[in-house]
Amino acid sequence: MGIRLVGIPAAIVVSLLMAGCGSVGTGGSGPGVDKAAGDGSSSPGSGITEPDGGSGGESSGNGTSVGGQTSSVLTLSGSAQATVAAGQYFEFRPSVTNTTGLTVVFTAPDLPDWLTLNPQTGELTGTPAATEVGTYTGITVEATAGTATVSLTLDPITVTQFATGVATVSWVAPTENTDGSALTDLAGFKIRYGRSGSLLDRSIVVSGAGVTRYVLSDLGLGAWYFAVVAFNSRGLEGAQSNVVSKTIS
Repeated sequence: MGIRLVGIPAAIVVSLLMAGCGSVGTGGSGPGVDKAAGDGSSSPGSGITEPDGGSGGESSGNGTSVGGQTSSVLTLSGSAQATVAAGQYFEFRPSVTNTTGLTVVFTAPDLPDWLTLNPQTGELTGTPAATEVGTYTGITVEATAGTATVSLTLDPITVTQFATGVATVSWVAPTENTDGSALTDLAGFKIRYGRSGSLLDRSIVVSGAGVTRYVLSDLGLGAWYFAVVAFNSRGLEGAQSNVVSKTIS
């Protein structure tokens, strides 16, 4: 004989309210989105300069191009993004051509504190903090293979203020339990959210049976995923709703 679950709130349907522009996805029904992203601006700081449209490689595509050096046996080239918001991940990996038959070793003197170099690949990665807003010039990657050495200097990279957005999550409250009986002790809702639809590792508890909307703020750039569950006065949770998504840009 099986066990029947009694008195557990039924699953609900969640959506994102739409207002303004933004990229929205759904993992279920009824999505929309409310978007507000902060505008970034730069300011001076230690070891950085104000944006001045400084010199560098010629423009190529949407990225910042790099003035690369070449030799007959070793070349280094590539382009990196011109701006990155504080709290946003940055990465740049140069293209290398090596006909020396020797291993290439990369160095990068005087990197900003928020950047790290991979000496095997020449890749630069890092996440600037809010205290590192400004424009960084003279970032150079050097490659050496035997006696051949080339270098690559990036155009200025501007770190802007931390860009955040909001998402307004709304839902329809359940009126019955999973066994079909009337839901009379609905106590509130739990909003689960995160950077992956399969890993909603953050949550906010919203108390009150009559609340059907909540605004989440301070969301960083990129995609966010949301779902909602209802719970009753005994703390029993219902099934998770459909997952909806929004991209903060």
